[in-house]
Amino acid sequence: MKVLRGPTIAGPAMLVSLLLTMTSRSFAQSQTPVAATNDLLLREFKPVSKLHLTEHRVERARFPVIDIHNHLNDAGMMLRPHPTAKEIVAWMDRRNIQKITILTGGWPN
Repeated sequence: MKVLRGPTIAGPAMLVSLLLTMTSRSFAQSQTPVAATNDLLLREFKPVSKLHLTEHRVERARFPVIDIHNHLNDAGMMLRPHPTAKEIVAWMDRRNIQKITILTGGWPN
């Protein structure tokens, strides 16, 4: 029987596997556990923005836009009167909204 000798895939693959195993074990051992006093609960997390810019409110789009996600008459608006079609069109005209997709939800039917 003839035995082939020379470069094989098994050699490099085994070497890479061995290196990854050794690296992951040493990395896991080098991490120290966090003390319980350093725990930060989500309700205690109060991030402060480092970004300080002047606010520029844009009341009307420069170019006609298409609003593909809006909730103008959801059931969650039960405390407010629903806008009429005429009011919605006037609102769209003031903002230069060409088309709108109204997504309703929360209704029992």
